[in-house]
Amino acid sequence: MTEAKRVVVVGSLNYDILLGQTRLPSRGETLHCRQAATASGGKGANQAVQAAKLGATVYLVGAVGQDALGDALLASCRSYGVHTDFVRRSEGASGLGVVQCLPDGSVYATVAEGANGSVTPDRVREAETCLAQADAILLQFEIPMETNAFVMAYARQKGIPVLLNPSPAKAEGRPLLAAASCLILNEQEASFFCGEALCDAASVAKHRRALQALNARRMIVTLGAQGSVLVEPDGVCHIRPTGLARVVETTGAGDSYAGAYAVRRLMGDEPAAACRYACRAAEYTIGQAGAQNAMPTRQNMEGA
Repeated sequence: MTEAKRVVVVGSLNYDILLGQTRLPSRGETLHCRQAATASGGKGANQAVQAAKLGATVYLVGAVGQDALGDALLASCRSYGVHTDFVRRSEGASGLGVVQCLPDGSVYATVAEGANGSVTPDRVREAETCLAQADAILLQFEIPMETNAFVMAYARQKGIPVLLNPSPAKAEGRPLLAAASCLILNEQEASFFCGEALCDAASVAKHRRALQALNARRMIVTLGAQGSVLVEPDGVCHIRPTGLARVVETTGAGDSYAGAYAVRRLMGDEPAAACRYACRAAEYTIGQAGAQNAMPTRQNMEGA
């Protein structure tokens, strides 16, 4: 059997509170919601879990607080096979997310950084032996930007491909976009960085040059129910969804896509094929509430 590829994710862990609401509250209004749930999340942890569920050997580099939420976050990652040897316990609280979920499946999220702010370059240096053995590294923007810059410089020196999900979009992260081997970002984030309104595959194709000015290698713009668009130096390819997804809520769909794409590329898929697989994984994820628990395993994908 071929040895599993090693993915190292440097990123966030957040404990999510999910509120099922009929609408968003108005200013000054106290709104009763129909249901509430909790789940382990954070873009880093989510992407790590999806990669692990699809068969990769995954190490997560990050931090949680000295609290019960940190215990829960570590236990969740481990239950899905993610190695947490390099997730450190920091003083104070763990990262926390509040996610408002509407009936159409759309979500509105607010995140408190918590321990994720302690993931400094010095912390990452403690995991250098792990980073050096990575077949690919995944990054997001829920940890300090200086840490992302440090990891990208290290990966470039070692010749390790970096998949960057620049989310949430931050202006100070713009200089890092060009150095990534591949960018994966949604239409709002792509619009933010390229300065053009992107809402569908046609608009992505129209503003291809503005997007390639951000990263000339490879970029994937995810479009929710419209699938995704692969942007490469020689053209664009619209990856359409199957249309079979039953939308419960969309938390974690982008992270599912990123984790699945990384795994399939490491397994030898061409970019368009990896995008199609990742699109199917994201469709599977939105069929349940939550993120990590909703993400498909390799067996789920084989049966899909």
